[in-house]
Amino acid sequence: MFKNRPQAVERYLLPALNTYETSSYQTTVSVIILVLFLLLESGPQGSPHFMPLLRALLPWALHHRHAVRVPVQVRRFLQQNDETVKLRQRQALVDLEGFSLQQEASLEGVFGVREAELEQLCDGEGDAAGLLWPLHVRERLPLDVLKALPGALKAVSKREGGSSSQRGGGAVDEASEAVAADRVEALVAGRAAAAGLVVCASLLDNVPNMAGLCRTCESMSVEALVLSSRAVVATEAFKRQSVTSERWLRLLEVGGADVAALLQERRQAGYTIIGIEQATNSVPLQSYTFPKHCILLLGNEQNGIPVSLLPLLDVCLEIPMLGVTRSLNAHVSGAMAVWQYTQQHLPQPGS
Repeated sequence: MFKNRPQAVERYLLPALNTYETSSYQTTVSVIILVLFLLLESGPQGSPHFMPLLRALLPWALHHRHAVRVPVQVRRFLQQNDETVKLRQRQALVDLEGFSLQQEASLEGVFGVREAELEQLCDGEGDAAGLLWPLHVRERLPLDVLKALPGALKAVSKREGGSSSQRGGGAVDEASEAVAADRVEALVAGRAAAAGLVVCASLLDNVPNMAGLCRTCESMSVEALVLSSRAVVATEAFKRQSVTSERWLRLLEVGGADVAALLQERRQAGYTIIGIEQATNSVPLQSYTFPKHCILLLGNEQNGIPVSLLPLLDVCLEIPMLGVTRSLNAHVSGAMAVWQYTQQHLPQPGS
């Protein structure tokens, strides 16, 4: 878009690069990558904005966050500077030579979806089910954005007013856009209806524990994480630990006083209620076979699971302690249980 509309560079990109008081470094990284892509595509002679963009870009090479400064540090510097050469040797797993900005900025690089697949979807010829995995699970598209896609596609159809736009050699008319919107809507509904593991952390008090669980749950693609208050995700203590995982995970708000009602509601929906607690009849975590649909209740950091909630549990799991210390951090306990569930339900090769 910017390559074909040079006036948009002056209106949007240059002001964004020249604004240093920004509250979101992630947005800055996106702008920098966009500018780098534009510079690589146009070259020094291909755009009147090449030098202005380059001058505006260079100060960001001094930013304290590596995610901001590294993209600005041009390839020749990364290849020839002694310190960066040593850094690359220590990071042998990072394939800098094979990195392609054009590929990363493409439809496939950003969303994990090949353009041909998306064209088939819009034409009503492709199977939309296969697009759900790259759209969400590859940590590319947040759930709130995924949910907004059907409405956006339908809005485009209405705004076009029945006119068609050319893509390659084919025409995409209002009807085919509506088909695409319906298929994406079905994907979103399928994702929302997917049942699995729900982790209830409503009894926790420690914000870093909640944030660590959020990061773990998102990494393992659990169905939902339950917190006593969604407001906690806006705190700096939460953000430092969660690493933006709250954007990609379904979060539910249930106060500590309402946990009993949540457990009963989940049981009626067919979920097994599991608690992590050292109790008389606790089952060792490593010997328990998790059902597909279950809710995992974590106890308070100091007091564990209240006695009043124990009768609502179908099973208590405990993690055997082999050392002197007789307990684990709440986040660690939850993470171990989430992984135990996940590894039991991972798709088998060839399935």
